Amino acid sequence: TEHIWNEALSTVHLEGGKKQDFTKFYTSLYRSMLFPRTFSDVDGSYPALNGNKTIQKIENGHVYYNDFSMKDIDQPQLSLVKLVAPDKYQDILSSSKLKEEQVGSKQDSILKKIAVPYEYNHSDEPIERQQKVKNILKNVYTCYDGGLPGNDNSGQKSAWYVWSAMGIYPVSNESGTYLLSSPIFSEVDLTLNQKFYPGGKFKITSIDPDTFRTYDHAELNGKEVPFALKQEDIQKGGKLKFSNTGK
Repeated sequence: TEHIWNEALSTVHLEGGKKQDFTKFYTSLYRSMLFPRTFSDVDGSYPALNGNKTIQKIENGHVYYNDFSMKDIDQPQLSLVKLVAPDKYQDILSSSKLKEEQVGSKQDSILKKIAVPYEYNHSDEPIERQQKVKNILKNVYTCYDGGLPGNDNSGQKSAWYVWSAMGIYPVSNESGTYLLSSPIFSEVDLTLNQKFYPGGKFKITSIDPDTFRTYDHAELNGKEVPFALKQEDIQKGGKLKFSNTGK
């Protein structure tokens, strides 16, 4: 079990952060990957979402998952699973669709509270947005008792920390758009499943050792970009660099 978790968490390698930031990041990544959980037996059988009245069977070679968040099902936790464990993400999506068929309606999806600072991506104040995000990362999430802001909601708030600490945030699972904040580490190295991310590697860097500094300039593979990325940018691999223009 220890080996499996070390392998899963090593998808993201960090450099240049504060000790407590490393602790908060990897415990958040761990909590983000706890749900949804395997719910099918070794032969693929699982109880249907009808009061366990019938037993269904998942296709051979696949896994049925249960214990989804009742809120924010589109983000940010499943978006993080899609990034670091895309092979499992496919079965998770299939399981969600099977549940919808069994109950005859789609689960509600709500995005509120701590995601609000990302609305500043659509304003003329990106620096203010970064300040708000980093204030939450520093002061709302801690390494002490009560260090998680309320119920984790099946890893949603932990996933918010992971994305924000890396400096990017998914708009939703399906949109393929990521809004940029700025990282709290000098370097974030992602080693991704090449079946789903052909580039294999994606690196995020900042130029200042003060990891809570704000930035006004972002470059993807040497070319300036607005404070947003597309899914294909990450899939192709490359380097995202944050800096300041001095203006």
